[in-house]
Amino acid sequence: MGKSSLIQAHPIFEMITQPFSTSDNDPRLLEALRILNQISLAINRIGSDDATPNDLSLQLIVESAIRVVPGSSAVIYTYDQSMGRFEKEMRVSAQPQERTPVSIPTHADDEPRPNGIGIRAIQNRHSRFSYEEADLDVHPYHVALGVKAVACFPLIVAEQVVGVLYIYLYEERQFTPLEQLMLDNFVNQAAMAIYHTRRLAGIQRDLLRKEEELNQLRRAGLLISSRLRLEETLDSILQLALEITNAQYGIFRLLDKNGEYLVTRAVAGLMLERPLVEKLPMDGNSVMSYVARTREPLLISDLRQEPWKDIYYPLDSKIEMRSELAVPLINASGRLEGVLNLESP
Repeated sequence: MGKSSLIQAHPIFEMITQPFSTSDNDPRLLEALRILNQISLAINRIGSDDATPNDLSLQLIVESAIRVVPGSSAVIYTYDQSMGRFEKEMRVSAQPQERTPVSIPTHADDEPRPNGIGIRAIQNRHSRFSYEEADLDVHPYHVALGVKAVACFPLIVAEQVVGVLYIYLYEERQFTPLEQLMLDNFVNQAAMAIYHTRRLAGIQRDLLRKEEELNQLRRAGLLISSRLRLEETLDSILQLALEITNAQYGIFRLLDKNGEYLVTRAVAGLMLERPLVEKLPMDGNSVMSYVARTREPLLISDLRQEPWKDIYYPLDSKIEMRSELAVPLINASGRLEGVLNLESP
């Protein structure tokens, strides 16, 4: 038997066992814990019928932040990472009641600057402090209000930057380690509040869109069932397809009995001067013929690009189209019935 090797486990989290020093036993610790519990409760209720709106949750966070950093003011700006910009309309702030401007600001607002500390915090994904950034100045708007130092914390959740928290000091000093620790916790809470609110809004938008799509399908069913002639039914389907996709022009071609040609049965669109409604051969050089042969839908965002510009068959010789959507119509037995084609300039 060989010697057994001892596998030493490495803890994921290291527990800090050193007791707080006397200076760390600050009443603000209990106050911060109480506030964090209150904020957590508000975040947990996001989406419920009696939930606090997101802007009020963020307002609670900035007001709590200035309570644990005495004499400070706070601002939260939300951030759209996909667009790479701050959302000016989503700004919340708090300042102590006794705080009054030492001079009249010369700037209209404190919108984050393209090269300011907020962008730097987002790029580094870490808190930044003005007194550690020799090449950065405090925003002129806040300088006019008497600000001497600013801390900037990026709000990050699920690898996504959703906002920035600014904390402003009106005295020449640095943030203490305890203040930084408490603010880090508020930052996490603020990030979660924004993230969950956005997710909820996205879900609600999806539900509304699905509901609208279902209503359109119900209406389509009623329209189709009320038509006795095939041409009327195809025209109803074509009009509905234009409405759903926001396309401007459309044409319906059905496969003839011999399976050789796509024959026009319905056309729709405003200001069509000379619609080209000739039958198209299945083996011909056109987008509709191509889709009929492949039996796969095709979305072309730019008809001027290769190879589509060489096979595009114009719907109207007087109108230049830019995009096209062609969908094959296949029945339950797998037989091709025709092609629905939608276009827009």
